[in-house]
Amino acid sequence: MTDYSKADEIILIKAIHAGKQDALKSIYTNYYQKLCIYILNFTTDRNLVEDVVQDTFLKLWNKRETLRPDGSLNAYLYKVTYNNFIDNYRKTKRLDKELDNIRLASLAELLDENHEELFYQRLLKVKEAIAQLPDRCKEIFIMNKEKGMRYQQIADELGISVKTVENQIGKALQAIRANVYLIVMIIFAVLWS
Repeated sequence: MTDYSKADEIILIKAIHAGKQDALKSIYTNYYQKLCIYILNFTTDRNLVEDVVQDTFLKLWNKRETLRPDGSLNAYLYKVTYNNFIDNYRKTKRLDKELDNIRLASLAELLDENHEELFYQRLLKVKEAIAQLPDRCKEIFIMNKEKGMRYQQIADELGISVKTVENQIGKALQAIRANVYLIVMIIFAVLWS
């Protein structure tokens, strides 16, 4: 694998212009590994590297009539190879984005279909969590959330401090959140499996 002189490049370009496959084979033999190493600077995906470089030689052959005899074969091959890689990268990025959009749309659709069911499951879980609260905690929570009483009103009615009311409501909310979070995680696990 030696670099071609300018005179050799001109002869090879003219031979490719004329449709001589042995000229293409000579260029392929000389440049294939060099171009693969060049693209390995941008990616570690060996299959992608080989596809990009193969496409370079395909373009060289298919566009052979547009090659300028006085142009640089070396510069042409590296430029085409780089452009092939960038085109492939953009195409892959676009496809990845489209796949992400499809996944998100599917999930949204699935959640919409199961929205009412999810709501009732969460509501049931909240009711179960409230039922499992200690009696005093449950009483304070119901007075606040269902009856709409303020902390001070609850404290006055039960003969306790406002701080105790705050603590009991905090404990109730923490227990409810833990139970609701658990059901949501179970539902998502079922949806994703």
